[in-house]
Amino acid sequence: MQTGLFLDWSAFDEAGGAERSETAAYVHARDDQGRLRAWFTPCGTVTGRLSCSAPNLHGFPNDLKHCVIAPEGRVLVDADFKQSEMRIAAQLAGDRSMIDALASGKDIHRETASCISGVNADDVTHEQRQIGKAVNFGFLFGQTGKGLAASLASIGIVKTQEECKAMQGEFARHYPVLTAWKEQLIRGCRVPDRNSDSFPPTGVRTAMGRRIPVYTLDYRFGSKVVNYAVQGSGAELTLQVLDLLPEHLAGLDAKIIHCIHDEFLLEAAEDDAEAASAILAQTMTDAFTQLFPGAPTSHLLDCGIGKTWAEAKA
Repeated sequence: MQTGLFLDWSAFDEAGGAERSETAAYVHARDDQGRLRAWFTPCGTVTGRLSCSAPNLHGFPNDLKHCVIAPEGRVLVDADFKQSEMRIAAQLAGDRSMIDALASGKDIHRETASCISGVNADDVTHEQRQIGKAVNFGFLFGQTGKGLAASLASIGIVKTQEECKAMQGEFARHYPVLTAWKEQLIRGCRVPDRNSDSFPPTGVRTAMGRRIPVYTLDYRFGSKVVNYAVQGSGAELTLQVLDLLPEHLAGLDAKIIHCIHDEFLLEAAEDDAEAASAILAQTMTDAFTQLFPGAPTSHLLDCGIGKTWAEAKA
C-alpha cells in the first residue's frame, strides 16, 4: 500500500526539516506533485503491525505536522484511538477497574500517578503524571525497577531503583487483574520441559487468537509478552479498520493518506469532510467492538478536521 502526504515544503524548510537527521530523507522521497511517498507493508512485523519504509513515516515529528497540508479545496480528517495500548491491555486482561476508568474518560496516566503517589487524581502534578505514564508503559514493556529509573532519568526525573520498584508494586496492587494476566502470559511462554509428558503452551495470544510463538521473543521473554499481545491485538484492530474503511467511504471524495498504528489520516473534499469524519469514527468503533465484543466505546476516539495535520490532530 502506498500513501502520500502533501507538504508545504517551504514551511518544512523553514522549520529545519531538511537539516534534521530523522527527516532529511523526506526531501528525496517527494514526488513531482510535492507529495511525500512511503511504502506500508501489512503484517510487516512479528506482531502483525504495519511496517513503513522508504522513508519511515511512523515517526513523523509532531513539531512538523503543520507542514502537512491539504491541497486547495480539501481538508485533512484525523482520528485515533485514545490511550489505545492501555485500553487493549485492559480488555485482554479483563481488568474492569481500568476498563471502567477509560470508558468514563479518565486519563489513565493520571489515575496511575494518583495510585502510586497517594494524591487525588485532580491534584496530580505534571511531573507525577509523567511518572504515571512511565509506569504504565513500563508495565507494557516489562521494565524492571532499573529500567523504569532509566526511563525517568531520560526525561529529567530522578528516582532510585528502590523507589521505582515500590511504584511498580503499587501499580500491581492497584491493578491485580492486569498483573495476574501478565504473570499468566509469562507462565505460558516458559520453554517446555521436553522430559515431561506434556508440553505447556508457548507464546502469547492476540485478541483474535493468533499465537505469537515463543521463538519470536528473545531470552528476556518476560519483558516482551504483554507488549507482543497488545501490539498484536492493536495490529488486528488497525487492519480491521483498513479493511472496512474504503467500502464505507465509497461515494465520498475522501481517501486514506496515512496510518500510524492507531491513528488514521484522510484527505477529503471540504464538502465531504464532516461525513468522512463521521464514517471514520463509526468504522473505528465498529472495528473495536468486533475485536472486543461488549466493550464500552465511550471516550474511545479523538477526531478532528483541519487544513493541516496539526490542526486536525488538535
